[in-house]
Amino acid sequence: MAFITLHLANHLMAFEGIKTYNHVLTCLRLIYCHPIVEVIILLAFFVQLICGLQHCREIWADKKDAIHHIQAATGLYLGLFVIGHIAMIMVARYVYKLDTGFEFIAHSVRVDPWRYLALPAYGLAIMSGFIHLGCLTYHRLCHSHKALGYGLFIALSGLGVYVTYLIYMGFIIQT
Repeated sequence: MAFITLHLANHLMAFEGIKTYNHVLTCLRLIYCHPIVEVIILLAFFVQLICGLQHCREIWADKKDAIHHIQAATGLYLGLFVIGHIAMIMVARYVYKLDTGFEFIAHSVRVDPWRYLALPAYGLAIMSGFIHLGCLTYHRLCHSHKALGYGLFIALSGLGVYVTYLIYMGFIIQT
């Protein structure tokens, strides 16, 4: 969760300019591109994927409520996105020796045909993350404070749409 929060916060830095975005990225890379930390992050994603797939099977087998099904769908999308995203970044960095900073991302969202794939894929991933978090929050509160849980589910889902919009605008302004 900490990695994703920092990753999205870095993307929001595009509003401050390319230099700021790349400076923050350089600082964050000192932490999360350290070989040991990178392996821990990758292992954490792998474990989350395995646990998530098991949870999806339980949700569908037990025919749970709509929020559970939304949780399963967003989790499944996030899992697929993360596999593709990690593969793309690793190939770009380690095979082609490309810098995966601002220009790498900006290129994928402004050049045909990639923008028709990249924009919806990234946007859905960001929104899915927030919606997934909203589902988890709802489930934590549904027995004791159902209305609060549902309100937080809606709020976090809306926040996901807004953060996606802000990140897109930051990149559009700078490109």
